[in-house]
Amino acid sequence: MKKYFRLKRAAVVMAAVAAVFTACGERMVKEGDKIKVHFEARLADGTLLDASREGVPLELVVGSGKVPDYFDREVRGLKVDETKTVTIKAAEIFGERDETAFREIPKSSLPENFVYEVGRMIKLRDPESGKIIERRMVEIKDDSIVVDFNHPLAGQDFTYKIKVVEIE
Repeated sequence: MKKYFRLKRAAVVMAAVAAVFTACGERMVKEGDKIKVHFEARLADGTLLDASREGVPLELVVGSGKVPDYFDREVRGLKVDETKTVTIKAAEIFGERDETAFREIPKSSLPENFVYEVGRMIKLRDPESGKIIERRMVEIKDDSIVVDFNHPLAGQDFTYKIKVVEIE
């Protein structure tokens, strides 16, 4: 009888060990995991905007706030070597284009050596945040310029291709 219980206990322990090894192979990304991922971010026309460096994955802790919410959300539930392609809508990234976000700036407030060229990106102080931003000059008038205060990528969806290479 003792031998039977020892064999049964050994079988239970071996099943538990096997379950742990299987679970480790199928581990999914969750809050608090330190992970390494390769990624590409592209516009709808295929233009590459950002990517992990060749051979060097991005390292992050899920839920730490170090990456945008949409990226953090999309890696959750992935397994090692799993690849996911997802489209992130413009509203979640740089927002939709706002056709009222154009401002006239008097030429008198610009430096004397300012180069006037439609389409040129110029550095300005954001009136809301106070940060220096780059925005596009869209029109030149006699006494002012018109600047598009939309982010240059506003209104554009991104497609992310994400591959998890390690979960710690």
